[in-house]
Amino acid sequence: MHKEIEGILENWVEKINLDEFHLAHSFDKVIQSKKSPEAFEYITHMIDAILETYNDFIASQLIFYLNCLYGKSDTAEIHPALILKERNWKNI
Repeated sequence: MHKEIEGILENWVEKINLDEFHLAHSFDKVIQSKKSPEAFEYITHMIDAILETYNDFIASQLIFYLNCLYGKSDTAEIHPALILKERNWKNI
């Protein structure tokens, strides 16, 4: 898992108890810091995080922010990671 995502998710329950918008603020900050091509490349990291988590709530949040990354990417191109990891989507 990418260190940036790992840092956001580390002790996420405690962080949400202190700031109920921890995930929103953290992922919004990450997404806003990226230019379109960077957001597109970051999609790989978000897909990896989705596939590595076993927590349904976190998976749903990561899928939401994956969609936000696509919006920031401003493209309709299917990311190669989605094609290469298609077989893993059954795990979700």
